[in-house]
Amino acid sequence: EVITNPSARYEAEGMAGIVNIILKKSQSKGLNGSFDVNVGYPENFGLGINLNYRKNKFNWFTNIGARYRSGPGSGNLRQLFTNEENPDSSLFARMDRTHERGGVSANFKFGADYYFNPKNILTTAFSYQRGDEKNNSTLIYEDTYRNWASMDFDNINPEDYDLKTIRKEDEEEDEADLEYSLTYRKLFDEKEHEFTADIRFEDKTEEESSIFTENYFDSENNMLNLPLFDQRSNNEEGNQRLGIKLDYVRPFTKESKFEIGSQSSFRTIENDYQVFQLLNGEKIIDPNFTNNFIYDENIHAAYLSYGNKINKFSYQAGLRAEYSDVRTELVTTNEINDRQYANLFPSAFIGYELAGQNSVQLSYSRRIRRPRFWDLNPFFTLSDRRNTFSGNPNLDPEFTNSFEIQHIKYSDKGSISSAVYYRKTTDAIQRINTLNEDDPESTITRPQNLATQDDWGIEFTYTFSPKKWWRMNGDFNFFRSVTEGSYQFKDETIRLFGETFSMTGRFTSRTTLWKKVDTQLRVNYRAPRNTTQGKAKSITSVDIAANMDILKNNGTLTLSVSDLFNSRRRRSSTDEFNFQSYSEFQWRARAVVLSLNYRLNQKKQRGRPDGRGERDDDGEF
Repeated sequence: EVITNPSARYEAEGMAGIVNIILKKSQSKGLNGSFDVNVGYPENFGLGINLNYRKNKFNWFTNIGARYRSGPGSGNLRQLFTNEENPDSSLFARMDRTHERGGVSANFKFGADYYFNPKNILTTAFSYQRGDEKNNSTLIYEDTYRNWASMDFDNINPEDYDLKTIRKEDEEEDEADLEYSLTYRKLFDEKEHEFTADIRFEDKTEEESSIFTENYFDSENNMLNLPLFDQRSNNEEGNQRLGIKLDYVRPFTKESKFEIGSQSSFRTIENDYQVFQLLNGEKIIDPNFTNNFIYDENIHAAYLSYGNKINKFSYQAGLRAEYSDVRTELVTTNEINDRQYANLFPSAFIGYELAGQNSVQLSYSRRIRRPRFWDLNPFFTLSDRRNTFSGNPNLDPEFTNSFEIQHIKYSDKGSISSAVYYRKTTDAIQRINTLNEDDPESTITRPQNLATQDDWGIEFTYTFSPKKWWRMNGDFNFFRSVTEGSYQFKDETIRLFGETFSMTGRFTSRTTLWKKVDTQLRVNYRAPRNTTQGKAKSITSVDIAANMDILKNNGTLTLSVSDLFNSRRRRSSTDEFNFQSYSEFQWRARAVVLSLNYRLNQKKQRGRPDGRGERDDDGEF
């Protein structure tokens, strides 16, 4: 269920719509389950077991899996730093990057449902995941100093360089993730009348250690006799979260429904980061990068909503109240930032059914985006010490008022939805790239609160089945976005303005051939757009997959290729006073996976043929 404008029942966090996963419990008695094996290139090996056993009032379930994965990626960066005092010594720097991330992970989950009776169900589950990764990267910088005033930056590509630097990082990372949940569900005699209570606890730990080395070469590729730049970093992170949620749904008539509930979240993250410079075999701590950052977040919410339908007219109105208590502390420098804020998030929906399976809906909701932990953590990453990323502990949350008018047309072969929307965001969070005040030949990127962001757009979503064996769906979003605001750099106030007309699109085609082979083609497109500091170029990617039932239809063999043309690359340019840059980055290269799913007393699960989530170009799901 895709909800573009969520109601008060759902968390106010997030600027986009949400996907509400609706599950249906199997009523199969006895033992059932599935077994999964996959191999792929680049190296990708996995095993998984899912088992379920139901007898009398108990339903037991477990999941065990192990995986090894290696993911190569690459990128490049070109930068021009203008020296106003001495133009002949302006720097053009070219950087090529390769990296490989991967390792071994294993997971275990065990849980049970207990049916006091058909209308009272208690579910508990425990899961544990462990990962051991090795991540390596190599950065090659080539620096050329001369007067570039008469050159077009887009055409600068010198073959000769004055200095070449090779920077390598070897990182080892250990992760552990423990989660426990307890859910009670009470069903009443009336349909959709129910009460749910849910408690979840998560405890994640992560330890990272990195070795950074640099070697230097002259224009003839001879190693220079310079002191070896040798750094070490250690990072220990702990993340604990307790969540408590209560929901009550009470229908008064067949068409009217009242909902009320509450939610509390208690979260603590501690990130202890240390950087050392190795000189003559002795570790010397670097105070510019070393600190212990503690993040405490407590969020309490309550909501209520009421909806009804009278003939062809329907409506729903809701209100969600949230109170946030956030505290950040830099232990070494004793910098403490306490923030408390209370907010109301109203939502309203009005719908009307038209003739010919048509309907229209007008909706409004207010949303919030709180700064994430890494948005607030001021520690710098050292993979590229010339272009570092930093958080901003002074960030405020951003708020969005979202308005939408939607029309839906249903037919025997599918549906099409068109929507016109307007969203106004205040204190919009943007990542701003500036020169490093301590080094005018390097940059720092950190998030800042800008003033406003206004988005107008029209979106089309459709499903269409021209034949029983062919299903298509997709969406297209055409929009105009205007972002403006200012930030402080040194003693100056820098004003920013960005206006863009752009679009995004997604197309998916599923076919069934010879009643045994299912295929899927997915195309994603993101058009170029202007940003507050430059431009982001277009991204197009294609994923394909095919599966076939074997072993008397108890098994399914699947072959999938993600990023078929190896084109999922993030490309962007920055044009600022005293520096320009152009970058390309690919988180993970094209991958091919062959998998086998064997089912024991279980029906085939319909969905993605490859059964996996898909990363976007930024490396996030």
